[in-house]
Amino acid sequence: MAFPTSKEISQLTFREVESVEKSRNRLRKKISLPSDMPIRGYLMQVVDGDSAAADGRPAVSDADAAS
Repeated sequence: MAFPTSKEISQLTFREVESVEKSRNRLRKKISLPSDMPIRGYLMQVVDGDSAAADGRPAVSDADAAS
């Protein structure tokens, strides 16, 4: 399954490419995702139940998530 590029998203949402890229970078910052790891790869890990595997971040426990 191919995910849309920033250019394709910008055309669909009537936004500038730079705006889409800035939104992606803000999302990366919020979830502490390294810039060399694709967002898609991270989301696939979350779906598979292994959100911290590839980037070495500690897994978040239910207690940590609640606070």
